[in-house]
Amino acid sequence: EIHPGAEELCDGIDNDCDGVINEDKDRDGHFSFQICPEGDDCDDSNPLVYPMAPEPCDGIDNNCKDGTADEADTDGDGFIDSTCGGNDCDDENPNINPSTTEICNGKDDNCDGKVDETFECAQGVLYDCQTTCGTTGKSKCGQDCKRGVCQPPDEICNGIDDNCNGQADENLPCREGEPVSCETKCGSTGLGLCTPQCRPPGPDDCTPPSQEECNQKDDDCDGEIDEGFPCHPGEMTFCITTCNSYGTGKCTSDCNIPPPDSCEPPEEICFNGKDDNCDGDIDEFCF
Repeated sequence: EIHPGAEELCDGIDNDCDGVINEDKDRDGHFSFQICPEGDDCDDSNPLVYPMAPEPCDGIDNNCKDGTADEADTDGDGFIDSTCGGNDCDDENPNINPSTTEICNGKDDNCDGKVDETFECAQGVLYDCQTTCGTTGKSKCGQDCKRGVCQPPDEICNGIDDNCNGQADENLPCREGEPVSCETKCGSTGLGLCTPQCRPPGPDDCTPPSQEECNQKDDDCDGEIDEGFPCHPGEMTFCITTCNSYGTGKCTSDCNIPPPDSCEPPEEICFNGKDDNCDGDIDEFCF
């Protein structure tokens, strides 16, 4: 009969209406041997316990093997997992245990805590080495457990040839102590000595140029712009006209007085015996 409180039978049915087919209460696919004669689950309340289940180090007979707990020799090589007090450092691999001969594979085959220790080097590991130019480089251990070619380091600022190409401190902004362009306090381009870090000096150590340029900037850091030139670009200034009179014009972009053909003549001045307005007549309109 099927009703609450009924005896659970080995029939694949929920006889007692508790929502669970009790011959596989933990739903791990194995029937309890306490209910079903053909059952093989030694603990039907724990889904991690059933025949051939992994045997972790937890004090339980997980694989229902003669009631023995934590026999933990998953790979069957005769050595107990180190997590259960044994000396097998990889209980998932039968080829790794204390009786195995070390081979070149980047693994600790004999569980002595060392990798490829009977060979020149451990597979894939980087080692320090001396380069042909005397610097310390890196050598990678190959698949055959032999060290590869010593690779030089990158070039750094130290006055020596680090990367063994015959040059010192190349591809860096500058070499220590050599003259180099730098930025002055006023933002112009000056000159200074390359620092020990192979970089241009800062503004405090950058000497401004002695000559001011016509660029609407304070090049020599004296607080003045384009001083020493006849005029400032774009400003109106006196100039000599094509008829040799004094006219006015705009200062050129290179801070020079405009040429005669760009110089606007003045009005005619009476009784000076000159053609001031460059019209070819002298003192016209003066009589």
